[in-house]
Amino acid sequence: MALHSTLAPTSLSHTHVPTHLSRCSELPRLLCALGVTPLGLPCKPSAIIVMLDGTPLGHLDHALAAHVVEQLRVVKVDPGDTRVPTCTELALVLPSNRGTYPGLYLFTNPSRMVRPARNLRCDAEETIGSFEQVYMDVAVTPQEIVAGRTTHAELDPKNILSIVASMTPFSDFNQSPRNM
Repeated sequence: MALHSTLAPTSLSHTHVPTHLSRCSELPRLLCALGVTPLGLPCKPSAIIVMLDGTPLGHLDHALAAHVVEQLRVVKVDPGDTRVPTCTELALVLPSNRGTYPGLYLFTNPSRMVRPARNLRCDAEETIGSFEQVYMDVAVTPQEIVAGRTTHAELDPKNILSIVASMTPFSDFNQSPRNM
């Protein structure tokens, strides 16, 4: 799959930074078709907020949220479907006791760090963002893949290292605590 044309690869990693606004005018309609209740309409008490680039769009029953995200990812990696831009970040934060505000957060804005990973369910390369990967199960090696749980895999096992770690020269000789 070709990367979005507005993505400029860095010289040391596969990390990219979108530099232009993505066309996402069809995304709210798609979300409603998948089960998002628009703002102002009654919703279930178990509903989570759905936000697009910081703007609330509606609510989604948290029991349906994982299915909705999976459908959005299918559309996102389909080269013939432009309803979900390829650099869209789909961060699903489910209710928990850890204090994170639950919701489905979609980001299409420029100036975010994104990188490619293998979407195992679609068997396609997908661009993921730094916020969403915290809530995903990304395998580093093929041996770490757990059927039914692992959704993505690294394209290269070295991708687990951040760009900061890749840029640190002679880390064995640097006493700085900034080394990662």
